[in-house]
Order: sequence, then C-alpha cells, then structure tokens
Amino acid sequence: MEILSLNESLAVSRQADTLCILIDENTEALREGRFGKRTRLNGVVFELIQKGRNAVYRINSKQGRWFLKLACSDNRAGIEGEILGFQFMREHFRDVSEYHHPAAVRASVNHGFILASEIPGQQLNYQLYRACLLPWRHNAGDLNHLFYHCGRVLGQFHKRGENFPLREIKSGLPNTLQRRLERVKKPDELTGKIGLWYEQNAPFDTSNTIVHGNCTFRNIFGHGEQVSILDFESVGHGSPYNDLSRVCSDVIMTRTALWFPWEKAYGALEALLKGYRSTHQYNPEILLKYIALYILDRYVQVYNIKRGKESVSGIPLSGAKHRWLLQSLLNNDVRAVLPG
Repeated sequence: MEILSLNESLAVSRQADTLCILIDENTEALREGRFGKRTRLNGVVFELIQKGRNAVYRINSKQGRWFLKLACSDNRAGIEGEILGFQFMREHFRDVSEYHHPAAVRASVNHGFILASEIPGQQLNYQLYRACLLPWRHNAGDLNHLFYHCGRVLGQFHKRGENFPLREIKSGLPNTLQRRLERVKKPDELTGKIGLWYEQNAPFDTSNTIVHGNCTFRNIFGHGEQVSILDFESVGHGSPYNDLSRVCSDVIMTRTALWFPWEKAYGALEALLKGYRSTHQYNPEILLKYIALYILDRYVQVYNIKRGKESVSGIPLSGAKHRWLLQSLLNNDVRAVLPG
C-alpha cells in the first residue's frame, strides 16, 4: 500500500484506513460492479459512476466524500501512473501555495486501485463554460485569475519535472496523429492536406520533462487561487507541449461553435499562458504545432474514422469557422490562433 498524502490528519488517516479495509475485503465485487449502481458497506455508501477500463466509485461516509478507481484488468499501468504522478506532486510541490493536494491518497498496484479524498472546487472546463455562458452570474476577472494560477501550476509541473525518473509517455500527440492517419482508408481532401502538413513539420519537439499525458480541463480542478491536477494514468516523460497544447485547444475550439462568447474564453487563455510563462518559457510556434496535432487529429478521428460530427460541449460547430481554424493551423498562423 502506497500512502501518497502530503500531511494526513489523524481523523483523515483513520478514515482512509477504514475504507482501505473495506476495499480489500470487497475488491473483486467492486471491480466487477456486482453491487450495482449503489451499495452500502458497513455504513459507507459506494456509488458506481463509471465502468469500463476502470470502475470508478464515489464514496460517501459521515466523515466526507472520496473517489475510488479500480483497474478492471490485470494491466496495472494506469495505477502505476497514478502513483508516479502523486509521488511527484508530494515530493516537488510542498512549497507551491497555488497547488492543492488531496487530504489523503492511498494506492495499491497489487490490488489495482487508487483512493483519494474529495478536493474542493470544480473542473476547469465547467468553470470556463459557466462563466462564459452565464456572465451575469460570474465575474470574468475571477475566471482569468484562476486560469493564471492554473498556468503557473502547469508551468512549475513541467519545470520541476525535468529530472524526475519516469517512464516515457505511452503516446505523444505526434505519434497519435500519425497512427490515426494510417488508419484512414478513404481520406477526404482535408485529411490529405493534414497528412502533407505532418510530413512537412515532422520531427516535432524533443524536449523532455514530466508530462501528464491527458491534460485536459476535465482533469484540472480550480478553487479560488488553488489548482489541483488529477488522473495521472498516462504520466511519463515527453515534450511539455503535449500538455500545454491540450488545455489551449479546449479554449481555441470554442471559436468554432455556432454561438459562443469565445472572446471571454480567450481572455482566460491569455491569462493561462501568462501564468505559464511566469514559471516556464515556451515557444509559440512549437505550441501552435502541437495545438494543430491535437485539433487536426480530432478532425481525422471524428470525420474520417467515426464518420460523425464535431461539437463543443454539445454546441454544434459552424462549418465556416471550423474550416477557417483548420486552415489557419495548416498554415502555422500563430497570430490568427493564439492570443496576444
């Protein structure tokens, strides 16, 4: 059993111990979802909220709320990643006031699970969309302030992780797009241009540091001036642009929606990049190429492999705006896409 907390209080430690005993006694039943959507074990409620590669539970007890992730196969790489990520945050972020670590984190590779106490705040994608779409209820300045601190935490994550011993990330954005292009049997005209763009711009960035590997706003929580990073399953060594481009792309795609106040979202993006620069420098041209890798890959996947249609948080895209963005990325037009 790995204890990955910074400083556990006695009460939190006792509760974590109690939950770990319950999990150990019911591991296989919880992993297989045999208890159904909701069950009570010794007065503690386990709610199944996801079942796939992992079984994910929300745990409610009198003392608080926790989240449990159980690997549903013998592959423990995801749990190993979670342990590596939280080990890094515990060892290197003790002095970072902007970072919030869960009150308790326990993990076991042998039993294939990670248990973490609930953290304050909400996912950044939720806060972004809520502030943009409900401006009369939310202050844009508060959103920009939060995104600035998010940028600082992410920048320090990359800066402090240059010498941390880790595995290589399983799949960086260049490899992902390359594999996706190889899967397309009948490429359309735009996908052909994407393939040509890839050939002309490869090889991509070779700098090496700790990389989250799935750094979308869904895996970043914000509360006031504090930021938490979660879901370290894919953590490893690679280019920091694999992470930075993902959070940028989530905002940039709002420009393609049929209706969305993307200017406000771009204000938050500008604040995030300013915060990142305050702790770790980046090259805008390289960043744009990684944003292109992410967004162009989405196009190939959605339109050529799944034969579906893209959307932004359920909002349909404007065909003209989407084509403009894709062409700007293919032209490596930094000024058109990035703020500032």
